[in-house]
Amino acid sequence: MSKKKVVHYINQFYAGIGGEESASVGLSTKDEPVGPGLALAKALGDDYEIVKTVICGDNTIAEQAKILLPQIVDIVRKAQADLFIAGPGFNAGRYGLGCGSTTAAVTEELHIPAVTALFSENPGTDLYKNRCYILQTDNNARQMNSVIDQVAAFAKRLIAGD
Repeated sequence: MSKKKVVHYINQFYAGIGGEESASVGLSTKDEPVGPGLALAKALGDDYEIVKTVICGDNTIAEQAKILLPQIVDIVRKAQADLFIAGPGFNAGRYGLGCGSTTAAVTEELHIPAVTALFSENPGTDLYKNRCYILQTDNNARQMNSVIDQVAAFAKRLIAGD
């Protein structure tokens, strides 16, 4: 059995590029897990491989979503992904918008399993709750590892058609 291919979306902060001063960084990719993707790869296990990490600054995705979402969908398509995971974005507003919009776009355009995780009051939750799977998180990232485990478990259920 071949490994399931995963594309993971994260922002500039979790990619290690920087905080607010780097929020306008453009779209880029890495052919490996980055930041929380390392924990995600471990939680998903040996049957899954993060083949691409999509990285975009919070300002950039919020301001240029109409231009960038088709590009991100194309990245996922070209990677021949079986699964798309964004974040988790917790209660980071613009990051939540990026997580929600990318997950919704992949869900609607590619019809592959896709999931993100956001705090209930994140603006991305309200905007995208009817368009994609959004697991609920706490207000902050202190529970990153447990949320990653929950996202991985849910993603495996999606892959299994559960």
